[in-house]
Amino acid sequence: MKIGVFSDSHYCSAERLGANRRCSLSLDKTKQALEDFKKQGVDVCVCLGDVIDHYHEGKSSKELLGEVSQAVKNSGLPFLYAPGNHDYCCMSPEDIAGILGVSVPPYSAEICGCRFIVLDGNFDSNMVRFGSVPFDWKDSNLPKDQLDYLQKALEDSRLPCIVMVHEPLDPFTDEAHCINNAADARKIISESGKVALVIQGHYHCGADHIVDGIRYFTSDAMCNGEENHYTVIEV
Repeated sequence: MKIGVFSDSHYCSAERLGANRRCSLSLDKTKQALEDFKKQGVDVCVCLGDVIDHYHEGKSSKELLGEVSQAVKNSGLPFLYAPGNHDYCCMSPEDIAGILGVSVPPYSAEICGCRFIVLDGNFDSNMVRFGSVPFDWKDSNLPKDQLDYLQKALEDSRLPCIVMVHEPLDPFTDEAHCINNAADARKIISESGKVALVIQGHYHCGADHIVDGIRYFTSDAMCNGEENHYTVIEV
């Protein structure tokens, strides 16, 4: 199975944010990635969050996300999405899911003999979901109900599983970007013996590590610089 992966496009009208985010280029980059995914014959396209950015002028967040959604629909590829912290700055989980045509996490989908399990780490230490109210992006957590969902989804699966989440579970990735209780999730993942791959975003530099015999792949950010960033993973 081939999986087309992109993350952290941060699409908005800003030509440059910070030192290296070229956010206004991201819609064209997304279209380019989708076209390449089709040429390479991927079985599913996955986005690991931060599709849009709240630092923008002109078009509304819904318009921006709608443009990305239309590009995905035009590709005809099956699509899965794990929400990012910047997405939740812009609109509610329900609005995002409705525009992109996906479910609100946690959810699962079976594609090409694998079960994808999608989690949402956008909760603070009090287990309050990130939103438009200011929050600390470094304080990301998986609530108990998501950990319970992960465990049950793995227990029930007869298929090899792939776990998707925006903030990394990888202990070797920059600590500020990792989910605080990532060790709890990793324990469930490791003990299940069913997880073939964990894919993540958020850490713009990207990473690729083996933890307990399982590959933890962190996609580098599509918005980095003028060049494009996306990956095709074969499982």
